[in-house]
Amino acid sequence: MKLTAFLIALLMLTATYARAEDWPARPVRIIAPFAPGGTADTLGRVAAEHLSQAFHQDFFVENRAGAGGVTASLAVARMEPDGYNFVVSGIATHAIAPVINPNTGYDPVNDFTHVAYFGGPPIVFIVPKELGVKTLAEFVTYAKSRKEPLTFASPGTGTSGQLVAEYFAQKAGIKIEHIPYRGAAPGVMDVMAGQLTFGSMTWTTASGQIAAGAVVPLATSAPQRLADFPSIPTFKEEGYPDLVSTTWF
Repeated sequence: MKLTAFLIALLMLTATYARAEDWPARPVRIIAPFAPGGTADTLGRVAAEHLSQAFHQDFFVENRAGAGGVTASLAVARMEPDGYNFVVSGIATHAIAPVINPNTGYDPVNDFTHVAYFGGPPIVFIVPKELGVKTLAEFVTYAKSRKEPLTFASPGTGTSGQLVAEYFAQKAGIKIEHIPYRGAAPGVMDVMAGQLTFGSMTWTTASGQIAAGAVVPLATSAPQRLADFPSIPTFKEEGYPDLVSTTWF
């Protein structure tokens, strides 16, 4: 996930601080705006480990889930810009949220110093094994046979997971009901347990359960099939050419 570029960018960013003091002179906090186990949390922890080794100082992750990542982002925006507080920002917090809600309380560009781009996993639809659905076409047929909307989990309101699912439902002509979570990992667990009909999650969050066979993947929003999982089709090849997206962090 481009950790080398991240370290170089951080070194350049903190050159000013280094002239005033031996930065970092104390532990550095990296805030993940979603629950433990999700993509933002995982990226934060991987970065914290490498940064701790590189700077010989403690970089630690603090989870502040809520409002689709807005809670944590607002908190960091209001903190002293001293180089000791970072947030794992992403498309949900710094692109989608400010458009959906102009009252987030922060400017996604001017209230932050953007350090480096981690990467962008696609969205994947997953369903419980017990549902008996194996393909996206079967899923649509199942949805149209139901009178009630299908419940689905996403990492939170206004996240890519929600928007991809809502757009898909509109194009497929099915009814769904959004159940927002404070991060993707708890949602994946509830889908796996059969408490929800499907999940619309970042690939990195659901890939472990997919590899273990705990849930059934239907399609991803990647532009082409994933090299490590070539059997999983894309929405594009399943007849939804507009559903090509990545969830950048």
